[in-house]
Amino acid sequence: MSQSLSTSTTELKRQLSAIRHKFTNSLWRSFALIALIGVPLSVVRSLNTGWLPVYTVHALVGLALVVGAFACHKMPLHPKGVLLILVFWLIGLPGALTFGFASPGVWWLVLSCVVGYVLYNAKVAMALALATLFSLIGTAMGFMLGYLQIPVSVTRYMADPASWATYLIVNFIAFFVVIRTFITYTESLQATTQHKFRQWIDDLPMGVVVTGKDQQPYYSNKAAEELLGPAPAQPLAFVAGTDNIYPAAQMPAAKALAGETCQSDDMEIEQDGVRRHMQAWGRPGYNEHGELTFGIAVYEDISARKQLDLLKNRFVSTVSHELRTPLTSIHGALGLILGNALGEPNAKIRAMLELAEQNSQRLIRLINDILDMQKIEAGQMSFSLRKSNSLPCYAVPLTKWRLMLSSIK
Repeated sequence: MSQSLSTSTTELKRQLSAIRHKFTNSLWRSFALIALIGVPLSVVRSLNTGWLPVYTVHALVGLALVVGAFACHKMPLHPKGVLLILVFWLIGLPGALTFGFASPGVWWLVLSCVVGYVLYNAKVAMALALATLFSLIGTAMGFMLGYLQIPVSVTRYMADPASWATYLIVNFIAFFVVIRTFITYTESLQATTQHKFRQWIDDLPMGVVVTGKDQQPYYSNKAAEELLGPAPAQPLAFVAGTDNIYPAAQMPAAKALAGETCQSDDMEIEQDGVRRHMQAWGRPGYNEHGELTFGIAVYEDISARKQLDLLKNRFVSTVSHELRTPLTSIHGALGLILGNALGEPNAKIRAMLELAEQNSQRLIRLINDILDMQKIEAGQMSFSLRKSNSLPCYAVPLTKWRLMLSSIK
């Protein structure tokens, strides 16, 4: 595992741990507050219903919640999460066994599955879901077979204002748990997505800079800081091969923020006294309303490629010039012999000499074509254009065009 990948993974784990710690601490504090209010209301119902075992459970759970709220900050995440899920079951299961599906305890059993998924993983959530399912089936079978019975008249129980107050408070906290769970899941998903994004973008060999309309960078990857320096949104750029500052309006980020798509390879960027030849792209970025809100600039160091191209061109030019000189001499010598300067050769020798002279002339034309292409690429070819009644340009060989060109700078 690379150092950057290890650092990125460690940072993701730290972020997820902080998010989950914040989530569990928030629930512990909320439960403690509800315990201070809800447990007295639950116990007050004993005046109307008589003391029930569920009230003892509520009192013990409430005491545990208050103590846990003070101790949870110092606890590791794993045991703190296990105790939190255990609290859900201590609240939900006794209520379900006492009052059946009329109890809000069913909510708490279901919510334990959601919390388990956020704090741990899908396997834990699935195990809790199976446990909840079997508990509810067992509760239903217990009431249907007569093993479980509601210990007090439901009418008298529901007529007690404390029952309704407890019911509303418990359901309110249940809704709070749902909302807080989704918020935590969203934060975890966002952290995980950012981690993936950094793995995809941050380690690219090309520098990526996202600039807002206020000219401030939204994001720059590691390669951008290495290639462009500590201020990648505004690098020191020159026109390639000169000391002229690159026009600010022509920079990729500026063109992208103007809504233009651009590409350039005539830019050199200086950092720490070293110039690098860059190929750069600019792309405009839009928000969900189609408004231009940021510009994306991508930079690639092509110094090595440019150096290789230069060496290649020099090699081809040197070889072409070195070949043209002896070939010209060979072609001239063959022409003299065919012109009977050394006496008239016999028919067989003349045929061979004519073939050699034709091939030497073809080689000279090929070398001249290569040299002309180099001049065109370097911008050193001058053109003298005039009307011609000859064939269309696509049908005229390059060697014919040489008659209409003055090569010459």
